Amino acid sequence: SLEGGHYEYNLFTLHLGPDSGCGAYEEAYPSKWLFNTLKKDLTEDGEYSDRLYETIIFDDPKSRPFYYEDYWDYSGFNIPLIRYADILLLYAECLNDEGNSKEAIKYINKVRDRVHVTPLSDTLSKEQVLKHLQDVERPCELALEGSRWYDLIRWGIVEDALKSHEKPFASNFISTKHIRLAIPHKEFLMNPDWVQNEGYTK
Repeated sequence: SLEGGHYEYNLFTLHLGPDSGCGAYEEAYPSKWLFNTLKKDLTEDGEYSDRLYETIIFDDPKSRPFYYEDYWDYSGFNIPLIRYADILLLYAECLNDEGNSKEAIKYINKVRDRVHVTPLSDTLSKEQVLKHLQDVERPCELALEGSRWYDLIRWGIVEDALKSHEKPFASNFISTKHIRLAIPHKEFLMNPDWVQNEGYTK
């Protein structure tokens, strides 16, 4: 459904408690950059959007934690495995990449309309649409859902994002090594002809 709350944009979700073996998750610990980005993405009435209130706990009368009473470690949020909003934004990204930016903006605005944030102008260029997806729409809509790292890798902007957002230890980032994991040693036991990913040894 395109109407209603945040949960209606989830096609399939999984709820985790503290004994799930996944270590729960940290919806209460966003970066300053994400917090400030969400605060700037206002509704058409100039108010903070539901995306901010449903993502971050902060000092505001409308902000409140969604936790079960008396249990801080049981979250009221589910972990989305498939998000309709994610599908729309990925489709918009594909359209924009093909040069169909006006059509891409229509799909982005479907996501923005759900939370009543100001719609994008259909006069944005291909480059501006991509920048919006990278710096506003995907991080705001999919905040703390585990997709950001893979988005940055796909766009080839991991290092730029880490440094511009002043992430701790960003200076240690090595692009040729840190965007891929090492191929496990047991794989080389089965096939010694494998070539290890750059930055790692067999």
